Amino acid sequence: MPGLDVSWRLRVDIASRSLVCLTHVTEEGDDVLPHLWDVAETVPLPEHWWDLLDRAQHVLVAGPVKDAADETVLTQAARTGELLAVVARVSFG
Repeated sequence: MPGLDVSWRLRVDIASRSLVCLTHVTEEGDDVLPHLWDVAETVPLPEHWWDLLDRAQHVLVAGPVKDAADETVLTQAARTGELLAVVARVSFG
């Protein structure tokens, strides 16, 4: 399990209860552009997932893999050292 890296944020929108972006931030808390990932469309998160984000305030982000639905792809990427991971803080806005 990777340690918490305070320079990463998963930004979420409170009004729509949806993900916004994954970004690296400066020491002052400003986004480094371009973001690592931005949503293509707004999709509200399920209630239980939103509640978990609200309580935990941190997420494990892992990737990149082409087919994350297939667990063997994740396992293989981890074994070969291709899978990167970070624990990011959730930022509500």
